[in-house]
Amino acid sequence: MQTDKNNKLRNARNLVVFVMLFLTSMVFSQHRGDNLSFQGTDFVNRNGVRATAMGGAFTSMSGELDAFFWNPAGLTGLPGFQATANFSSGERTWRESQDYRPNRQVVTLSFILDGLYMPNPEFNGWIDNEAFFEDSTYIVNEPLLGADGYSEEAADWQKQLDNSGLNNIAAALPFNFSGKEFTVSAGYTRQQNIFNYDRNQTHLTPTIAWDGYGDLPDRVTAADDSVRITWSDYERQRTGPLRTISAALSFALNEQVSFGLSYNRLSGETEEFQSLNRIGNIDLVQGIQIYKFSYDTLNVQTAGVSDFSASNLNLGTIVKFGKLSLGANFTPGYTITRDWNSTTTTATADSVGTESASGSDKLKVPFSYAVGFNLNPHERFRIAFDIEHRPYSKSEFTLNREDETLRSWADQTSFRVGMEVKPLSNLSLLAGYRNIPQVFIPDGAADNENGPENEFYTIGASLGISFFRLDAAYEFGSMKYYDVYFSNTNFAYEKSNNLLLGITLTR
Repeated sequence: MQTDKNNKLRNARNLVVFVMLFLTSMVFSQHRGDNLSFQGTDFVNRNGVRATAMGGAFTSMSGELDAFFWNPAGLTGLPGFQATANFSSGERTWRESQDYRPNRQVVTLSFILDGLYMPNPEFNGWIDNEAFFEDSTYIVNEPLLGADGYSEEAADWQKQLDNSGLNNIAAALPFNFSGKEFTVSAGYTRQQNIFNYDRNQTHLTPTIAWDGYGDLPDRVTAADDSVRITWSDYERQRTGPLRTISAALSFALNEQVSFGLSYNRLSGETEEFQSLNRIGNIDLVQGIQIYKFSYDTLNVQTAGVSDFSASNLNLGTIVKFGKLSLGANFTPGYTITRDWNSTTTTATADSVGTESASGSDKLKVPFSYAVGFNLNPHERFRIAFDIEHRPYSKSEFTLNREDETLRSWADQTSFRVGMEVKPLSNLSLLAGYRNIPQVFIPDGAADNENGPENEFYTIGASLGISFFRLDAAYEFGSMKYYDVYFSNTNFAYEKSNNLLLGITLTR
């Protein structure tokens, strides 16, 4: 009996060596909780119900008002004045589950961080094995086995946000000048609301199991050394619309070649919130052979607003070869400015303090481009394909104050494919697919250059009635990825559902 107890004590002391070396890097997708910066501004929503229904493969489309949002050269070929208004209603869902992998060396601490055991406050600061033997209420819940890590059943938390309203309005008027065909267009776009959310319920500092952040402390070697690890609950959210006012001019050089130029002015205000609420401290002692856990209170919450502004140009061209069209759209580099102000509240068990701050940050976005083709082998069928490249790794951040959580963005190369079938002369059935790689790299990813992909599948229909066209599209998007460590895997899942409706005057 005494031998069993000694073995148990020895195992309890030794487990921390493995736990503290590998278990303390619990981070969510965006790098252990990035501070508020430019999250969410990498997503470009160009709108248009027909274009969305075709997966956004619209870079080479001509004679379409939706080309206003994708390639201004495609405005050539309109039969007359057109105006459109589009509406959308959607929902975004985030969830995450953390799956720990304890072994004979990883026992009590993994129970705590996985939520299977809640330490008794009566034993605050006790060595783990001492508390283990003294706590008569020590109960470890059964872990959930066999569930898909991305499922709602397995999720440690889930967050949903809804969004609906006007998406965009636009109008275009073709005219002739000096024997050449021109089209002038203007529009207003309410960019899809920035819905940016991040949460990590086991935010550990320092992350001594992961040196990618540069905060890997020296290993505890002497018996009288100690290292304190703080465990907190992190949450960050940003919501709000970005609006774009645009003007475009297209020009047909001849029947085969057209060019277009558009100017876009982006602005908008987002509300944002960030919190880091401490749960407790984990102290490594005696050469990291054992640890102590104690509850603690230090809640830091920041709330404020950001005003975003930017101006950019789109330069496009389309070349037609009979039933095949090739298109290209170029966006020269531009700068996004973020003017922000916030109030930070810091609360301990004994006091509460507030501090206000403001500043201006800049993000220099590099030159990007999209190219594509559409093949129209029959008047009742077409297929289109696009590639868009945004080299975000070359982005330059200029911040008002130093931010150690800021990480370089990853490049974004998107693929888009769409199809249109016309069973009737006034009815089109549409379908499409597109992927949008994220600008962050999950921790532990084998591919250190490309972020996880958000994939979208779309269907839609267009019906012409007299001088009007009614458009409808449904878009479903999903993304799955994980952060992987020696001790655990964090499964992250995001999905979206969007219904878009539009009406276009086609006189």
